[in-house]
Amino acid sequence: MTKSVLFTVREKPGILANETIDAVLVSGIMEQPTSVVFLDDGVYQLVCDLETINIKDTKMKWSALPTYGVEQVYALQDSLRERTIDSSQLPDWVKPIDLSELQRQLHSAHFVISD
Repeated sequence: MTKSVLFTVREKPGILANETIDAVLVSGIMEQPTSVVFLDDGVYQLVCDLETINIKDTKMKWSALPTYGVEQVYALQDSLRERTIDSSQLPDWVKPIDLSELQRQLHSAHFVISD
């Protein structure tokens, strides 16, 4: 039986973000059921223009997820709302979810890895 992995991305973009992206991509390449949830300050990785503040933009790497077989990508609506980010600003491959769906995702994954 293949074990599923859920990555939670809570941190603002930075060095850790690039390491997390690499781990997610490797999981996808290994054909392991992989999903990602952006919450808390992690939602900034999906919408901010990071090059203006001299941080390597992670949006381009995250956009490769579907290519690597990672198609379940979510953003917590409460985190978006708290940071005044409209869900229409999200890339089309990211699905906004509510807290109950987040809990369902957390409970259904075999492994949860947090950044």
